[in-house]
Amino acid sequence: MVRKRTSCGTTGQYKWPVPTLLVIDGFRFYFFSDERQEPPHVHVRKGDSVAKLWLHPVDLVFASGFNRSEIRRIRELTLEYFSHQQ
Repeated sequence: MVRKRTSCGTTGQYKWPVPTLLVIDGFRFYFFSDERQEPPHVHVRKGDSVAKLWLHPVDLVFASGFNRSEIRRIRELTLEYFSHQQ
């Protein structure tokens, strides 16, 4: 796996920058520009924990490593910052 810090964020297994939308409370919200076949969504990372949420309506797709209170906070932040965007 290639990991590289860029001005857009950590690229993980991809070799191109991953745009960061928001960093708050240690959570990094980001997206991959090549996921056109899926409904609008955001990815979230904090340390080694990751999650993915649909935006319309806001719904948790998956989460790994986050506890219940962190998932609740991620959902709140997603509703506040992203649910109004179509």
